[in-house]
Amino acid sequence: MVLILCSSTIFLKNYTPKIENKILAILQFTLIYATSFYIANLVATAKATVILTNDGILHIWKRRFFLSWEKDIKIPWNNVDNYSFESDRTCDSIIVNLKNKTKYKIEKLNILPINDDFKKLQSEFLKLRERSNEKTTTANSNHNGFEQ
Repeated sequence: MVLILCSSTIFLKNYTPKIENKILAILQFTLIYATSFYIANLVATAKATVILTNDGILHIWKRRFFLSWEKDIKIPWNNVDNYSFESDRTCDSIIVNLKNKTKYKIEKLNILPINDDFKKLQSEFLKLRERSNEKTTTANSNHNGFEQ
């Protein structure tokens, strides 16, 4: 993003005509920076849908990062070690620690008023995780240690 804004500054300084009228100069400056910010935003953001099922977490890419070829992610509940919710000034996060010592992080930016269902995702995450733990506990208590 910084690279795009710096290149637009160089473009503005070296390749645009010098305008004596202050209103047109401000308009030109605003137009170039708004376009640069829009392009940087398109390049630097991705969109994903996170679906919580009884089997686990399913991460489906709606729009990937620029030059990214990542595949969709499926995480079964039995691979989840623990999780935490974090919130700060700029973003809310659900951090899922997996048993193989990796982390899966779902973030939502708080800077712009985006209408989504992140709070619902948090509450559903807790419900499904507890339900998964109950199934695991029940399965472990029914197992008597003998193979059949």
